[in-house]
Amino acid sequence: MNKMLELYDHNMDCYEIIKEKYKQGENIVGTKRATGTGKSYIGLQLALDNNQSQGIYLAPLKGIFEHLQEIISNDPNVTMDDFKNLNFMTYQSLVYMSYEEIKNLKCDFLVMDEFHHLGAPVWWQRIKTLIETHPNIKIFGMTAYTVRDRGTSYERDMALEGGDELFSDKIVGQYDLCDAIIDGVLPKFIYKTAYPKVSLTGELKELEEKILSGDFTKKEQKQYLRILKDITKRVSSAPSTKDILLKNLKPDGKYIYFCPVSPEEGINDIETIKSQLINSLKEKYNEEDIVIYTTTSEMGKLGEKNREAFYNDVDLEGNDCKNKLRIILVINQYNEGIHAPGVDGVILGRKTMSDIVLFEWLGRALTVGRNLKKETEKLMKYSKEELQKMCLDKDISIEEDTSKEELISKLLSPLVIDLACNYEYIEELENELKDRIKQVSEKTGNTKRKIAITDASFDIEVENIDILKALIDLKERLSNSWYKMYEYAKIYYEHHGNLEIPKGFKTNNGWKRDTDGKINLGTWINNQRHSIAPTSERGKLLIIIKMRFEKRKSLTWEEMYEYAKIYYEHHGDLRVPYAFKTNNGWEQTDDGKINLGTWINTQKNAYKTGNLSFERISKLESIGIIWFTKNTDNKLQAQQITDKNAIKKQKEILNRMKSLLNNIEVKEISSKDDIDNINKQFIKQLSLNKKR
Repeated sequence: MNKMLELYDHNMDCYEIIKEKYKQGENIVGTKRATGTGKSYIGLQLALDNNQSQGIYLAPLKGIFEHLQEIISNDPNVTMDDFKNLNFMTYQSLVYMSYEEIKNLKCDFLVMDEFHHLGAPVWWQRIKTLIETHPNIKIFGMTAYTVRDRGTSYERDMALEGGDELFSDKIVGQYDLCDAIIDGVLPKFIYKTAYPKVSLTGELKELEEKILSGDFTKKEQKQYLRILKDITKRVSSAPSTKDILLKNLKPDGKYIYFCPVSPEEGINDIETIKSQLINSLKEKYNEEDIVIYTTTSEMGKLGEKNREAFYNDVDLEGNDCKNKLRIILVINQYNEGIHAPGVDGVILGRKTMSDIVLFEWLGRALTVGRNLKKETEKLMKYSKEELQKMCLDKDISIEEDTSKEELISKLLSPLVIDLACNYEYIEELENELKDRIKQVSEKTGNTKRKIAITDASFDIEVENIDILKALIDLKERLSNSWYKMYEYAKIYYEHHGNLEIPKGFKTNNGWKRDTDGKINLGTWINNQRHSIAPTSERGKLLIIIKMRFEKRKSLTWEEMYEYAKIYYEHHGDLRVPYAFKTNNGWEQTDDGKINLGTWINTQKNAYKTGNLSFERISKLESIGIIWFTKNTDNKLQAQQITDKNAIKKQKEILNRMKSLLNNIEVKEISSKDDIDNINKQFIKQLSLNKKR
């Protein structure tokens, strides 16, 4: 009999369905299961059941493999030796392999973790090669969310029903966040948020700029500025980030802090956040009782050391710190697939435009890795009065008639401290949970499923809710103005097939000219053509309906670099053909306005002649530029560039010398010997001048 991991009941049910699908002749099976529900166990169990075959476990991050090793080491039924048949690889590692190397990989079955990453063009091409060169391969994929790039023009469902994606119509055993909470697999969480002053100040400034530069009438502009002024008056009473943290963190708590993705130097880079965090916490705790860890993909082994210490509740010197406040600062490494044991909560230090990303963050706190059953049994020994006091001590809101079971649920609920106020997604999740509980309750003929929670509401505390609601209302008004005009532009495009709208075009329905029309669509389109960047979110929406952006005389270096970044993110390299033209950065079009291929070639020439700054060289190298062709000796090329630079500088010096001295014999400078000859003449001439 094959060994079995300790799968949770809900995952065991799913695994039985997966096995049945393979028995029926399916070679591709996928599952979609919420973050924190233990779906990694399913992939590992598949490897165990196929231990006579060779398999590959693909994941987007190396840190996921650390998590898998932890699962294996903590399971009494297995050891790492049971997985000798499994090769752990990142998706990116396939990019560096040749066709022959991929073809020669031993792979009878393939486990793909976080398979929504298949939408990345370069990664998908390598996976496709792996599948095509292994015709009998058995494939299993798992993810919490099948949609990639949610909310952008690149949005793509990697398991689209009726589609032609790898996992289209191949998904079984779906189990989302609401399912997990209803079944008691994951706990509800306590959510505390506020708009800190620093966030509000920056946001108010952005809103003011939007109002002043937007396509509004004078009456609308005046009205919006008045609302903004009223909100600004109330900001003085808003709490600071320090206030929120000191109020909600517990002295022996363990938290993951998600930092901004794109730090601003000296403002929100990870080291600055760490320093500010320690200074804030020192107002309430002794510094020796605070342990801060950091991990980013760039930190390599040091980041791994920080993660290991955080997992095991020790400091970087290996000293026990279970009774201290422990916070790990991260950027993207805990977005998916990685879980830290015993986490009390998460701190959200950045805003997200994706509900998928937010729920991934929440999953770090909701993970089933916590032994909820054992902790519940421990708390059941306390009286209701003692449990009420514990809740009050933790600033957990309760009612007089709150049951003992609900008090325990609240005490075990992980804490979400949201410093960026992603409140609207939490509100949506709460409403969906209420609807789903109602559906399960009303469903007839289903006596097996038991609802594990008595109250569908989350404990949500928004400190400055009045400011938040006023801001949301104002942003909706401002956004709706643009999107309403965009809808009229879509109507015009659908009727006329283009957006070549005369500047004086007015309409009431979007497609028919009306001299008395209230919608100045022609003026609006003209403004967008000159003011909106094609790479912005709104620019991408306009490109969908064939917007022709005004070609500027020249884009700045930084603007062209952004297009190069887009190309790199989609293609995995900067091997841009010389004639490559584009409007969006990654897709070649004959009528493209951006000559990206020419620009890349210009940068290479500037590098070879020494006319490219170190900063720009570093930026281009960070996105994979290759200065020399593979068939060229790089060292020789580099020396030739150095020589050319020296010659160029010497020519500049010579021009200055000639204005002073007229008796130097000058011939074409083409080598260092020519430079030495001129220098000798110059010294000789100077000596003669002195004698005179």
